[in-house]
Amino acid sequence: MTWTHIVYCVIAMSSNELARKTEVERALDHRITQREAANKLGITERQFRRILQRYRQEGDKGLVSRKRRKPRNRRMDIEIGDKAREFIKQSIMKGFGSTLMAEKLGIQKGICPWRLIYALTKYCKPSPSQQ
Repeated sequence: MTWTHIVYCVIAMSSNELARKTEVERALDHRITQREAANKLGITERQFRRILQRYRQEGDKGLVSRKRRKPRNRRMDIEIGDKAREFIKQSIMKGFGSTLMAEKLGIQKGICPWRLIYALTKYCKPSPSQQ
């Protein structure tokens, strides 16, 4: 008696990745050229050839973004973000712009990353209904 095991693997794909799969398969079947497929996807021919090569090597898995579920390179430290957020929400800081806010955070709290200031002032502004 021979036992066979069937293994199913579920791959989560975004709508862009599904569109990419469709165009890759059409190009492999010679229904469209690589140039046409690249134009439809809005990428260069060279990038499409790289995608095609990875698809041939890895299958559907090769089309899925490798950055998925990985932390961003420029993420801020949670403690620093919380400290800056508390400082920005103080009533004394109400009319400050991002430049002055950055100066005050640097002087009073020792926090200086400009991108942090921009992000926090962008998301901490009160809505028009609260003004």
